[in-house]
Amino acid sequence: MLDIIFYSAFVSVLIYSIIESAKFIENINIFAVGRRNFSTFSLTMTIVATWVSGSGFFINLTQFYKSGLFYLIPAIFMCFSLLFVSLFIAKRMKPYLGFSSVAAIMGHRYGHKIRVITAIAGAVGVMGLIAVQFKIFASLGSYIWGEYNINPSWYVIFFGSIITLYSSFGGVQSVIKTDIIQAVCFFISIIIAIVVLYLKVDSIPQEILSKVDVSKFHIKSIFQSESDKIWNFILLCVYFLIPGMNPASIQRLTMGFHVDQLRSSWFISFLLLLIVKLTCAYIVYLLYLTNPNLQESQLFPTLINSFEIDGVKAILIIGIISMAMSTADSFLNISAVLIANDTYAYKQSSVKKLSIARKWSFIIGISAIILTFFKNDLLSLLLFANSFYIPIVTVPLLALIFNFKLTERCVIFSMATSFIFVCVCHFIIHVSFEPIMPAMLLNAVVLFTSHYIIEKWELLSRFGITSNLYKIRKSN
Repeated sequence: MLDIIFYSAFVSVLIYSIIESAKFIENINIFAVGRRNFSTFSLTMTIVATWVSGSGFFINLTQFYKSGLFYLIPAIFMCFSLLFVSLFIAKRMKPYLGFSSVAAIMGHRYGHKIRVITAIAGAVGVMGLIAVQFKIFASLGSYIWGEYNINPSWYVIFFGSIITLYSSFGGVQSVIKTDIIQAVCFFISIIIAIVVLYLKVDSIPQEILSKVDVSKFHIKSIFQSESDKIWNFILLCVYFLIPGMNPASIQRLTMGFHVDQLRSSWFISFLLLLIVKLTCAYIVYLLYLTNPNLQESQLFPTLINSFEIDGVKAILIIGIISMAMSTADSFLNISAVLIANDTYAYKQSSVKKLSIARKWSFIIGISAIILTFFKNDLLSLLLFANSFYIPIVTVPLLALIFNFKLTERCVIFSMATSFIFVCVCHFIIHVSFEPIMPAMLLNAVVLFTSHYIIEKWELLSRFGITSNLYKIRKSN
């Protein structure tokens, strides 16, 4: 009975947030970045809530249980990407504070064509990330209403519809309000999970615990592995370390009122995310000690069934649902902004763009729900979605932030090359590795090579191709 009360209260708070936030949205800028009067606490909570994610919890659960430190260490590198943002990127964001999206920033420097390309790449990539979060609800719903034998697809539709509603009507103001609620719920849930599992492990006789093979949780397991496995480990570390600068992350960099606030909020987020990763890993380690022979499909049911006190199970499930919702609503909001503000409707009034953004929130939300039925593996779906944004946009975006003087045609050339490479790897060759890192490297090589050949050295001037760098110098 207590579980049902908690579920009902949680959904009621979200619905109330929808009604309240929708009253104060007048145009697309407020829908995208709010009034830029968020406190450092609010900004920190929404960064953490977006980065933790429900899919991240499930991926951490399965991968750390299966691979031990081979997954935990790369996951920790993800935390240091936030530290990189705090130390090196936040202080360079002053010229872009108040910009509605990453596409608006790219278009400001590189031109409208790059703005549209970035918006499309961001919307497509983000749709996959939304679908990853929606997919979590199929598993969680059965623990809420399992006794009614409902098809898991209906859970995806139910929670996906709630997210779509409050993201569509309330904009980023609603997203941040719910992110704070959801982050608090998650932190409470993992504390309870640690206490319950620790007490359970403590009740197991020492002679049984001593027989459990925990070698994969020791650092020496990495150095004693095959070379192929070590290389994959290194590539995963590098992938997590490089700031992907996804559209939602850029949105949280532009909605601050001062760069000092950005640096503080991202640094605190780094610390909190590091605590969350280590805490979740400890939960998995305790679960492993209780039963080291679980199949992947048995992990979450075993974890949930460890909570026998009425209401405790609901708190953990609400915490995971909260993280999935907070990540999904952030990406849903920014994807609608990318379409409405940075593609075909960019010449419309800000009020008209708001109407278009709300319509696209519904379209993208429905599309993400449909996409959940095409891929089963969460990590695979997550990487697949990222491969259509990170390799294409990240390199020229970082070049812009660090004030490299690049031109539109060089950026278009590098984006097109990396996009073709990703498509060939996914749909023609069907490579066994994820093409994100090679595609990013290819993007960087093509971008700076074309820059020096065409713009700096003008080696092709005899064919009528001349430098456009003077335009950038003139604009600055």
